Amino acid sequence: VFFFVFWSKNFLPFFPVLKSMEKYYHFYFHFTITGLPEILEPGLPDTQQSIETFGKLSRRYGKQRMIWRFDPIILSNRINRDHIFKRFRELASRLSGKSQRCIISFVQHYARARVRFKALQKKHGLVIENTPLEEQREIAYHLSGIAEQYGFSLYACCQDHLVEGPIKKAHCIDKEFFNIFGLKEEPLGQNPTRKGCGCFDSRDIGSYNTCPHKCVYCYANGNTTRIDTFYNKYKNDNTLRYKASLNW
Repeated sequence: VFFFVFWSKNFLPFFPVLKSMEKYYHFYFHFTITGLPEILEPGLPDTQQSIETFGKLSRRYGKQRMIWRFDPIILSNRINRDHIFKRFRELASRLSGKSQRCIISFVQHYARARVRFKALQKKHGLVIENTPLEEQREIAYHLSGIAEQYGFSLYACCQDHLVEGPIKKAHCIDKEFFNIFGLKEEPLGQNPTRKGCGCFDSRDIGSYNTCPHKCVYCYANGNTTRIDTFYNKYKNDNTLRYKASLNW
């Protein structure tokens, strides 16, 4: 293992694990903070706590290891582009100096997500838009200008139609980190996981139907009963060495 790449929207409970790993392994972080309404991300800590956690990681491990993900970008009958710009600027200003990279993408209407989108519309009148590509480009270009003001380079994940001008193609699993970690670079090839993916060769250690955040747009969760069963089982398992990491 050359290094680990961790994704989360709440790294605070993971600190005990990181402290035990940092002596032996290299790693970096994809930390998603969107500031979306709770109705879309019901299981997350509030934005203030997320920003504080982001800062703690940055101070401990360095801003080069921190990647801020502002994705997915969601437009709806209640969230317009001005709201997106305002929220992005607020977050960028508070994360400035704690990271140098920001990755964006627009929401994908996966089959599982569409079912939840329809339920939201029926229950709460919230209509998730399928934003036209040209509008996505316009929004992304505007975000790139804000990002630059706060010291971020902007990258697009799996959406090559956004890659132009100041917006670069994302490599979420990036062999550039060999240099950042001072390792001898290995001849890794690109190994995309889906169309437009720029990732290099890696092995996924994640699992479906395990995350209690229950974000409405998520492709990895399909059955809330299975999520609750999994989470409660492991939260209550006293044999776990890192029980704290499951107390989300």
